[in-house]
Amino acid sequence: MDLAQEKLLYGERTSAKALLAPWSASSQRPAGEKAGLSPQVLSRTAIAIRGALKKAARGQRTTSWEQLKDQLGSALPHMTSAERTKVLTLVDQSSAATDQPLLSVLVAASSPALAQSYQQVVLNLGMAVPDDDEGLADVIEADTDHVHRFWKHR
Repeated sequence: MDLAQEKLLYGERTSAKALLAPWSASSQRPAGEKAGLSPQVLSRTAIAIRGALKKAARGQRTTSWEQLKDQLGSALPHMTSAERTKVLTLVDQSSAATDQPLLSVLVAASSPALAQSYQQVVLNLGMAVPDDDEGLADVIEADTDHVHRFWKHR
């Protein structure tokens, strides 16, 4: 009888641990790490970034992520690199749908660290992009020129 009771209690403990695992994992995150931004926050952020990138394009400039942070303030929350790629994809969804040049290139052009993010944005939108760094740099340069020409008088 005691053996059956021990097994039952062990099984119950195992079940309880499995049920509590998702909550335990979130409570074990490092203090500064967030659970992630909601789709609504990403969407609002994309709208703000798109506006800032249009302004930069009209001014024939590129911009960095740091400049966007300064310009947008609290409208640009802290993001992981995956969230940044998602938000830049959202920025360019309407551009891709209307055959406009992708505005996110303006961030990649002034921040070489974001070249891979731009590459992923292009892929996310179903377009082709070179795999090699040199080819990607050429595409970024050409796309930046295209954005500037497109937005020059708009």
